[in-house]
Amino acid sequence: MPRAEAQQASWAAVRVLPGAVPAARYRMRRAVGVVVLALASAAVVVGLGLLAGVAGDAHARAVVPAGTVQVTVEPGESIWDVARRTVPAAGSAGTAGTAAVVERIAADNALPVDAAPLPAGLALRVPV
Repeated sequence: MPRAEAQQASWAAVRVLPGAVPAARYRMRRAVGVVVLALASAAVVVGLGLLAGVAGDAHARAVVPAGTVQVTVEPGESIWDVARRTVPAAGSAGTAGTAAVVERIAADNALPVDAAPLPAGLALRVPV
């Protein structure tokens, strides 16, 4: 086979048929599709996380009773201990329930939310 015919035959093998998608365009479409799918998946995960957080907050607020009563702090107790002692139902809601009660006690009594022991004999308003 002469050289000109061989060169023409090699070009014929590379020719793209009309209406066919070139390989580079296909790879680009596939890459864009993967990125769009990843972003959609991330949006679903974030949305479900936010939905779960809102539901958890609502449950924690439901655990905090509306009324209050005055209690006296015992020696060595922190605000967290007082919350667990006075509102045992908050403990069944997990840490979020106890944290909600602690935040309410701190707000009602102008105290910081920390684990430091409170002065023994201090009178606190706590939810019941």
